[in-house]
Amino acid sequence: MVKGLIVWGLILFMGQAGAENQLNHRDIIKDMSWLAGHWSGTFEGKPFEAIYTSPTGGVIMSVSKEFGDSEPCFFEFEKFELLNDTLVMTPYPSGEKSDDFPLIDYSRKDKRAVFENKNHDFPTTFMYTRTSDDSLKIIVSGEIKGERREFKVLLKKNDKSPGLEQ
Repeated sequence: MVKGLIVWGLILFMGQAGAENQLNHRDIIKDMSWLAGHWSGTFEGKPFEAIYTSPTGGVIMSVSKEFGDSEPCFFEFEKFELLNDTLVMTPYPSGEKSDDFPLIDYSRKDKRAVFENKNHDFPTTFMYTRTSDDSLKIIVSGEIKGERREFKVLLKKNDKSPGLEQ
């Protein structure tokens, strides 16, 4: 009897532990509220700023920009949404729609989402990780001329209201 209870308890525990890894994409986009916020830092030595909306309504939108004192601003939009029950991230560099990048890996515990499209030129992979309460890391990677390349953007939570800095 006791052995039966222990086995049954282990089955229930393992089922609960595995449930996190079995989130469907509809649940995952709701869970990605950790991405929301106004973030700033540097990318390749230039100031970089990104704003991510909440997942309310089943969609996350973002706008980001890289800028310098004497250089034109690079900007990009991103849209995270369900397409045919698959969570995809679609970038819009300089406002132009790019390819869709389906979610290939998600960790609720680590607050990490990885999107990949191996048929795209560069980048092929986008990884978003909330590394602490006030830090977000974005890694874009892929191949350029047959060589593996990776670019990291380290961002801090920006408490200033967007557009109101003086």
